[in-house]
Amino acid sequence: MRELRLSLALGDGYFNPNKKGRKGTRALLVIAQFSAFEIVGLTPVFMTVDGSDGTQMIIESIGRAGKGNFLMMDGVVHAGFNYVDPREVFAQTGMPVIVFQRRLPDMLAVYSALERHFDDWEGRWKRLSELSNFEKGDPGEFFFAAYGMPSEKTREIIARSLIVSDYPEQLRQARAIAKALGKFAEARLEGPVR
Repeated sequence: MRELRLSLALGDGYFNPNKKGRKGTRALLVIAQFSAFEIVGLTPVFMTVDGSDGTQMIIESIGRAGKGNFLMMDGVVHAGFNYVDPREVFAQTGMPVIVFQRRLPDMLAVYSALERHFDDWEGRWKRLSELSNFEKGDPGEFFFAAYGMPSEKTREIIARSLIVSDYPEQLRQARAIAKALGKFAEARLEGPVR
């Protein structure tokens, strides 16, 4: 399948629980560039914890990461409650975005957390609820949303990417790298990570 020859995946593998609620600090994510299922490039993404710069940071990082036939993400919420709007990423970059979800998000819990912790919770809730329309995948139990790519093609890409786990291989590898680099960065900046 031609689309799998070159793709990008957003790795969101490690978030220091001590940063929870510490707005303004930065979390390290990684965009991994793949040729088939082999990593050929890495681009760091520094996203503000609980901020609202996620979409812009991903757009800028795609520009540095290089070409890809699509970007795959595990959900739209990263770095605490920062979010990435895949519609805007597609509109600004022209790169199709696949949002993969192993399970559907608990939108009642999301609503409750936003209302309790954010002054601008209504705007965040509106944006996140607009991005919660997922289709059921096959084979197995997963959900996805496709932006800039037909649903059938997206299903096929995900199905072909489920190689060794219940996560697409691109996301599995990108998350593992992001987790390792995130822990390393935390250890360098703040001392040992447990």
